Amino acid sequence: MRVAIVGPGAIGTLFATYLKAAGIDTVLIDYDPERARRISSKPLVVWSKRGSIEASVECVSDVAVAKEAEHVLISVKAYSTEAAAQALGLNVSSPHVVSLQNGLGNLEILGKWFDPSQISAASTGEASTYIAPGEVYHAASGVTKIAPLTAKCMTLSLKLVKLLQKAGFDSVLIDNPETVIWEKLIINSSINAVTAIARIKNGDILRYPSLKTLTSEVAQESYEVALKKGIIPDFKDPAGMVLTAASTTSKNKSSMLQDIERGRRTEVDFINGAIYSLGEASGVPTPLNATLYVIVKSMEERLMKTSARLEPAIVAS
Repeated sequence: MRVAIVGPGAIGTLFATYLKAAGIDTVLIDYDPERARRISSKPLVVWSKRGSIEASVECVSDVAVAKEAEHVLISVKAYSTEAAAQALGLNVSSPHVVSLQNGLGNLEILGKWFDPSQISAASTGEASTYIAPGEVYHAASGVTKIAPLTAKCMTLSLKLVKLLQKAGFDSVLIDNPETVIWEKLIINSSINAVTAIARIKNGDILRYPSLKTLTSEVAQESYEVALKKGIIPDFKDPAGMVLTAASTTSKNKSSMLQDIERGRRTEVDFINGAIYSLGEASGVPTPLNATLYVIVKSMEERLMKTSARLEPAIVAS
């Protein structure tokens, strides 16, 4: 059974390493042929406080390798989902496609190219910091939730859960994909932008009363938008849930902070920007999400203009 992972970033590299180390046939797919060759030339490395683990994983730029995979995990940035989905949709037809991504809109894009019976939503509490191509730091462990969009996809999702458990991940099957997406969205909207602006690790939020209050209030704001949309999260204390997540992943740099530090485009459009848009459309005030969105966008635009580095989308070979 093969697992293909599209996107060799912090999370993609983490999952590929542990899956391959557990004896599961795993391949990474990267849009950049030269970087794919560099990643393939040496073992992937995951560092943690317990030491390191290595695994030799093939990394290619040809999405056609996904034809041989039963599960395809999408871990590209949300702004690259459209191109990734198109490339896969034109080359493969039958795999279980799993969005292991941040933000809103990814499932709808995948739905243009694949039947809902093939698609699952996923979220992970695993915290991974990018060091270099093929090398990451595993800052914290957490639950990885797999939620099929339809009952027909339940069997495939359960198979993936068992593979992830074999690889050492705490993985569970969830029957409500919207809950999975919004739980992660509320966490990301509250932690990512704050840490990116303040240039701090997740746990540092708890050290500063002003940032702790801000994070808590953003969580409540995002939670109110979810409720207005008719989504009932599995928790009733969004601030407590988010602050617990910040504590659990205290040593991790959020993905948004990592993008800012590397002068790359962030996913703020699909996180705080999406919540702001939904709030405006449904009559829920979201001034904090709106403010965080504008600040991160200004930082992103300035840094990208300076570095002139915008990550290309994955393309078919």
